[in-house]
Amino acid sequence: MSIKARSKVWNYFDIPEDDQFVAVCNVCKSHISRCGVGKKSSTSSLLKHLKFKHTEEYRKIQEQRQGEISENFKPNQRLITNFIKKTKTWDITDARSIEMHKAIAEMIALDNQPYTLVTDRG
Repeated sequence: MSIKARSKVWNYFDIPEDDQFVAVCNVCKSHISRCGVGKKSSTSSLLKHLKFKHTEEYRKIQEQRQGEISENFKPNQRLITNFIKKTKTWDITDARSIEMHKAIAEMIALDNQPYTLVTDRG
């Protein structure tokens, strides 16, 4: 995959053949440091240039990123909100709570464990 295929920022910059350490802005022709060559280079400075000098172009990149994120979102993907819901304490009459109590009681009875087992930290 070419470098230009990985980031939308390359729609607004080119790399001159005589200096691989910089990128040239297609909008204002400024030379912006890439902070290295090849895998050591970065697009952070290029994005910052667009953000502060060419806000409309920067906004377009952000909208494209948001579109890609929503396209790649999988409905069965775990979300932090779902995780937080699962960490809330169940009501004593909740079906899951009753099922857990039965499983714990069965474990205590079958393994001949003391009742205080449920008060241990683990």
